[in-house]
Amino acid sequence: MLEVLVTAVDVILAAILSYGIWRFSGSILLNVIVAIIFAAAIFTHYKSAKAKGIDFLKDTFAIREASGRICMYDYLRVLAVLMVIGIHVFKTDFSDGLIQNVKICNIQQSLEIWFESTNVIFVMLSGAFLLKYKEESLGHFFKRRFSKVLIPMVVYYLFYVWITQIITDFSVDSLRYVLLNFITANNPSFPHFWFMYMLLSVYIAIPFLRYMLKDMPYEKLTWLVVLTIVFSVIQVIVPAIWGLKIGISFVFVSWVGIAIIGYWITREETAAYYKPIIMAGLIAFIVAIWLVANNENYSLFTGNMSPIMELMGMGTFAIFLQWKKLFKKEPWIIRIASKYSYQIILIHWWTLMWITRGKLHIRVDSLHGFGMLVSILVTALISLVAAIIIDHMVTDVFLKKD
Repeated sequence: MLEVLVTAVDVILAAILSYGIWRFSGSILLNVIVAIIFAAAIFTHYKSAKAKGIDFLKDTFAIREASGRICMYDYLRVLAVLMVIGIHVFKTDFSDGLIQNVKICNIQQSLEIWFESTNVIFVMLSGAFLLKYKEESLGHFFKRRFSKVLIPMVVYYLFYVWITQIITDFSVDSLRYVLLNFITANNPSFPHFWFMYMLLSVYIAIPFLRYMLKDMPYEKLTWLVVLTIVFSVIQVIVPAIWGLKIGISFVFVSWVGIAIIGYWITREETAAYYKPIIMAGLIAFIVAIWLVANNENYSLFTGNMSPIMELMGMGTFAIFLQWKKLFKKEPWIIRIASKYSYQIILIHWWTLMWITRGKLHIRVDSLHGFGMLVSILVTALISLVAAIIIDHMVTDVFLKKD
């Protein structure tokens, strides 16, 4: 009975989406392709619902609580997603000169500089989960991880190609243009995709790093982290202050190094350093605010590989680890937002530009100063709904669920 209900809902959803796609593009070929994908999704869901029963809905909507799950990571992941959205909420209005209230601008710019550390947090999360040693073949790792990142990335990439009308036909030249842009990461209409390319690059190194870190003594690992931060000072801060570029560099001042920091900070031995790390993160945040207020070139000091971003990200991470008992329970909204966090990041640019800004006209300095908060929450919620629909009706066809 459940499979019949699921199929009926899927058919209605497919009809609505197909009508919307037809109204927007008017392409018969595109609608045929979409119809085939929707038909495959409906058939896939029918089989899954029949085999799993109510568990199918529990898995789709993150209703089931996994035993032994550390809820703290879900909270941290959702926070990181909101920070990503917050960056783009502020920067789009700021760059367009739409923030007229100076006081609101200063407060929100201070928050935005903390939001910038979200990239560090996300990569640290990857390191925390993936660098712990376990027996796994290279083929299995790359197939599993790349499919979870690359397949949704391709699906949403094609969504952006369609919605922004980068191409208007299905000629060989148009398809070649799209393919080359995807391969070369030339995506000016949806610039946030750089993050997905970076994540894939880190994943290439992960299985090899597992073996390198497996038998590394904790003391040596700690020194590796310390040297990474020290050299980030040498490679980022020194040139920013004195214009002096040091001839040597440290290979781990990179996203791979950030992933290793994520692995280190979640080691049991690191618990003794949580409070100093939090304090260092707070100091880094204060320094960042001072730079924003007093140095027009503050971005030279606060790039992704700067010690300021590293310490703020580590400090935020350590707060959740230090007080993880506060996050033993999680409401359903946190669980489902965490489940679809990657998809929310993929779709949020469209939601922000076409709905929050384009349709609802919510701006950073609107709503008596609460425009930024409302923009973030509205964009996140609409993105979550869109992500569930796209994942359910398209990505499921190509991605095997665990």
